[in-house]
Amino acid sequence: MRDKILGIIGDMGPEASAQIYMKMIKATKVKRDQDHFRIIIDSNPKIPDRTRAILGLGESPVPEIIKTANNLLKMGVELACIPCITSHFFIRRLLRERSIRYSMHWRS
Repeated sequence: MRDKILGIIGDMGPEASAQIYMKMIKATKVKRDQDHFRIIIDSNPKIPDRTRAILGLGESPVPEIIKTANNLLKMGVELACIPCITSHFFIRRLLRERSIRYSMHWRS
């Protein structure tokens, strides 16, 4: 399992990306640094505002989220998370368009 590459679709709230990264590190029981998962964060500031899109006042974030997921796939990511709560409004559409496995698991 530790050979799998994990990904974070980030920058929809940079602090959320940093927070989930730290939680992933702390939740992984290791004896040495090399025992951690490889985690790739794509922090994409070009993803449009999710709230504005939900309200019909802005463009959809889905195309940019998909581009970000594609970047992670190209880097070998097998499991990615999206720490942005608001982006989950679009999750059904994202799941239809992506082959990356999605995990909705979140521990606060």
